[in-house]
Amino acid sequence: MDEFMTRPEGEHHQYSGLRATAARKRQETVSRLVRGITALRAQGDTVNQFTIKRECGLDATTIRRNPEALAIFEQESDYLRERRRKEKERKSRSNRRRPQQVTHGEQAVRPERAANDPLLSYSKSRLVKLIRHLEQERDDAQRVYDTVLEKYHRIVSDHTECEITIMRLKQKWLHGHEE
Repeated sequence: MDEFMTRPEGEHHQYSGLRATAARKRQETVSRLVRGITALRAQGDTVNQFTIKRECGLDATTIRRNPEALAIFEQESDYLRERRRKEKERKSRSNRRRPQQVTHGEQAVRPERAANDPLLSYSKSRLVKLIRHLEQERDDAQRVYDTVLEKYHRIVSDHTECEITIMRLKQKWLHGHEE
């Protein structure tokens, strides 16, 4: 079994030409991309996947398959640069935000951080299902409570009747012994 797992000695040599060709094509793609970006910048045009395709003929798929070309494109793309800037702004704004204070009477109360609330990640439909389930559980619990309360009142009533009967019997017994 090990003989099938190991590579033949000449395999490295056999594929070296293919590897060299692939490396050359990768480098050629990077060179074409850099030339295209340089030309677009010189023309004052935006750098995005459509203008790159128009300028140097490189498709977005070709760029994505080449890690070095992809890194250059992601660094130079005007759209991605703007998206990074907006994301950075959004993060810095969210870091600056302070929770608003809610006043109850004389005391100021800070709201809890909502970011720690796991329910915020639930979809609306999941939240509605959860609410319906909890409402059903509440209704079931209310029915059980009402049943138990009714039984309790019956027991208290029975107990009260027993107490009254005991008091009457004591009075009869006391009056019976007095004569």
